[in-house]
Amino acid sequence: MNEETSIMNEDIYVMNEKIGEIGNCYSVKKDIIAKIVGKNSSIISHY
Repeated sequence: MNEETSIMNEDIYVMNEKIGEIGNCYSVKKDIIAKIVGKNSSIISHY
């Protein structure tokens, strides 16, 4: 039981790391898009 739960915890940890990487990529893209859009209009400068 303990070995199985530790393996599961490792899987969850790896998954969280991957999700975190995806989240970082997404937020970076959002920043870039916000900068591009911000040049075109000042309405979306809130984001």
